[in-house]
Amino acid sequence: MNTLPVALHLHLIKRRGMVFLCTALLCLLAAWTCSRLVLSEDARSLMPDSPPELARSFALLQKAPFMQRVTISVGGQDPAALADTLAEALKGPEFKQILTGPPGDGKNPLDALTEQLPTLLDREDLESLDLSPAAIPAALEQTKKLLLSPAGPACRLSAALDPLNLRLLALKKFADPELRRYRLDGGHILSPDGGRALILAEPHAPMSDSASAAKVMARVEEAARTLPAGTELLVAGGHRHSAANATAIKGDLERVLPVSFVLLAVIFIWGIRSIHCLTALAVPSLALLFACSGMALLYGGVSGIVIGFGAVLLGISADYALYVFFASQGPGGVLSGLNAVCKPLLMSAFTALAAFAALMTSGIPTIAGTAIFSIIGLLCALALALVVLPLLFRPVAASASAPSPVPVPLRPVRTTKSLLPLWPCVLGAILLLGAGVTIDGDIRNLGYSTPQIRKDEENLRRIWGDNANRAMLAAQGEDFAAALEKNDAIWRILHDPALGTPPEYALSLAPMMPSEKTREERRQSWVAFWQARSQSTLTLLEDAARELGFAKEAFAPFAASLLTPPGNTRPPAFTGMLTAMLCAADAAGACMYTMLPEHFVPSPSMQESLEAAGAVRLSTSGFREELSAAISGDVKRFGLCSLLVLTVTAILLVRSPARAALALLPPAAALCAVLAVFRLSGMPMNLFHIAALPLVMGLAVNYGIFVVFALGGAQEPLTRKAVLLCALTSCAGFGSLFLARHPALFSIGLTVLVGLGTACAVALWGIPRLVAKGEE
Repeated sequence: MNTLPVALHLHLIKRRGMVFLCTALLCLLAAWTCSRLVLSEDARSLMPDSPPELARSFALLQKAPFMQRVTISVGGQDPAALADTLAEALKGPEFKQILTGPPGDGKNPLDALTEQLPTLLDREDLESLDLSPAAIPAALEQTKKLLLSPAGPACRLSAALDPLNLRLLALKKFADPELRRYRLDGGHILSPDGGRALILAEPHAPMSDSASAAKVMARVEEAARTLPAGTELLVAGGHRHSAANATAIKGDLERVLPVSFVLLAVIFIWGIRSIHCLTALAVPSLALLFACSGMALLYGGVSGIVIGFGAVLLGISADYALYVFFASQGPGGVLSGLNAVCKPLLMSAFTALAAFAALMTSGIPTIAGTAIFSIIGLLCALALALVVLPLLFRPVAASASAPSPVPVPLRPVRTTKSLLPLWPCVLGAILLLGAGVTIDGDIRNLGYSTPQIRKDEENLRRIWGDNANRAMLAAQGEDFAAALEKNDAIWRILHDPALGTPPEYALSLAPMMPSEKTREERRQSWVAFWQARSQSTLTLLEDAARELGFAKEAFAPFAASLLTPPGNTRPPAFTGMLTAMLCAADAAGACMYTMLPEHFVPSPSMQESLEAAGAVRLSTSGFREELSAAISGDVKRFGLCSLLVLTVTAILLVRSPARAALALLPPAAALCAVLAVFRLSGMPMNLFHIAALPLVMGLAVNYGIFVVFALGGAQEPLTRKAVLLCALTSCAGFGSLFLARHPALFSIGLTVLVGLGTACAVALWGIPRLVAKGEE
């Protein structure tokens, strides 16, 4: 293995021009491919693919209408007029629907509700009616007071259709206190004080499409400029978050990558102090180029977080160039240096690649994509460092031949007795520290959010309620009718006393928009109920009306509704607004949502019935707990895979338990340091802190391998200098991520900077003090 790079170097030295030309052509091709790479910021790429229940819950949460729509609150002198102005300005290709109020023919919602009573009241509702000689006059007295009130003129039709106030039975089904935050007035949705109007805008593109989300928000900002000065405008929605995340990541890339490159250049110039620093610096730069090109060829589009990892890759891939450069500056020249550095370099590359391969076991697309991106870059950096970079150094004579195939022997070392108890202490510290670290499973904390966005969302929750953080039951069907059937079944289960205590309030389409089957059953119940009671009820009503001074035909519409079978009338117009809030439909089918109190927990029998009916329980708090559990599983899997791979690799390649124990000390110490920072600070670890752990261990073991291989040899001074510069370049790459505003990139930088700083100190100053040089 040691002579292969040397033999290849001797073969290619005569064809240097051709090698450089091919490399230049590949670079141009890679640059062209990179220009076609599409950056995206899809929240789904941050979600694990397993367990399937978690992925399904996230998909249903993302599909919920209030998650997909842009919610806008307008406040001012005439909020209804302001809402109309803004809605008109919003019209364009970005939005497919803009609601300022309930769609329909402008009919009074109370009148529409009254017309629907035969399909809204079930048998139990009708049986609860008090139609006694004392109750009917009392109900008619209430109707008279309503007609004499300021709202009377608007209620004349509903009073004629429902003098006994049967509609109150239907309204009781809307016991959700959140509905009190909405007031329908003139076809607009107003706040209770009338000072603000609500607009629900539904974009064509999903919120996961960051490019389209930016266009949506640009349209909102442009429309907002049509409003008069002093107008209160609050905007919230997933599209605003996607646009903010995409903008933050783009800005981070423009800031972090140049800073990382400048820091690398400074370190190379300081450490190498020759023109060759430019040639060595080309290796990480080209590695980043080829990695981006590979992602463009494999996927076409990739998360900006993955590309942001390029700053890290710059620091990592620079290691290979530094090791080859310093080995080539030794007393034996390029050939001897290649012969000496090949084995530890390939071993360190293998361990780093194995650590990234462990990341590929993650079910989270962004983490797996980061692993693939890094593997492509490191393989390219390794090839450039071993094949192309040596050709840029002093040429070898044409008659030069490869050195002896026997590798330079390692000087035997004896570990001190202190190493024996050290490892149990290190492993115990890892277990102790790891057990006390908490996991943050809130995906919202992985995204970038400006203070203005958080302020607007808080004000919207205060004014209009917080639907996004309530518990939900989702009912899926192959079409709208099938979803309505399931939604009805869920509503009945929730309010069945035999199955447990029902929720104190719930918001659903079921009371006002039941399925066709339920509507037909209720029509039949209505007919059957009034066939036996209509005559006596109308007689009592006529007597009470005469006593209270009503006209003889005042309630003729009500009498007609009792004597004529009800038709298949359509639901009240204002249910269109509820549909926009509680129903989602696409090519895969329709989904209805029932909103529940966040703290409501159904009884075991109710839960069993809900599951049998096909209901899926969703809640942001429960989802965060499930996500935390899934991430914790990734932690264990990453950690075990990394420790196992690194241990087996070190033992097999080093072929000495003592040397393997020494080489593995830097990654073990790095892991202890990272866990200690989170344990002592009380800061929870998020998804990207955890994803960076295998990376830390894979890089840290490189330092241990090179130092152990160089102990006591002629290359030790140069190797220790190379390790120091490699640690500095890696820390420069990660340190530049501290300039990132996006939490994911900042998390990676924090974790790896702490780990690698510790690993470098242990490799350069700890390992030599644990070794007693001399013959074994």
